[in-house]
Amino acid sequence: MTTKVRFQVNAGLYNDLLNYLRQKEIILFDIVFDTFGFCATCYAADYKYIARRAKKYQTKTKIIKKIGLYFVLKPYTKRKGILTAHGKYYQQNGIIRSFCKGINRCCCTLC
Repeated sequence: MTTKVRFQVNAGLYNDLLNYLRQKEIILFDIVFDTFGFCATCYAADYKYIARRAKKYQTKTKIIKKIGLYFVLKPYTKRKGILTAHGKYYQQNGIIRSFCKGINRCCCTLC
């Protein structure tokens, strides 16, 4: 799964910016034109480059939405206790499973 950013470009020379991005082969998804600019989706790694270039073309960029698992999990990286607890749980669960491999479950009925 890749991380993507939905952004909006307003005012300025946004058509020239689009032509430049096309020349540099930066992929934009879901381009929707407004009266003052456009909205588009790109990969998160490309957004920083687009934002820097937008200043050169006298346009303003604004992030509308961040899409992807990275942006969902990023706030939890500061909370070391949650990550440690999940790691310990899965570690202990794996150890218990390794001991239980030799145990067979069967029903013993006396006839």
